[in-house]
Amino acid sequence: MEFLNSSNLEILNWGSTGRLEVTDTTLGSFGLLESITSWEVSSEPSLSDRRHIPFALQGSVPVRLIRNPRGTNWGSFREGLRDRLELCPQMNMKDEAGLGLAIHWVQHSLISAY
Repeated sequence: MEFLNSSNLEILNWGSTGRLEVTDTTLGSFGLLESITSWEVSSEPSLSDRRHIPFALQGSVPVRLIRNPRGTNWGSFREGLRDRLELCPQMNMKDEAGLGLAIHWVQHSLISAY
């Protein structure tokens, strides 16, 4: 229980294979609790002393794209950044609004090139 509390995990389902000494559980974040459907302990052999627990997630799960910087083509990045920055309109950076717009343009150019 200490581990579950310290890692923000919840017991999402309880199940049994018919033997009282065996308890099957699925752990996950609390937000998944309402999304899990069709949870069951499989009777299929798993080549282990554990049973598979198939379940379905209802609804959509947001996809988070992660980029590995080691795989970046830095030559292409520099070229793309240069092309984007060359398209930058003339801005008056002597006032706060113009400086904010310039910062936004550079930030957008960096993200797009990456």
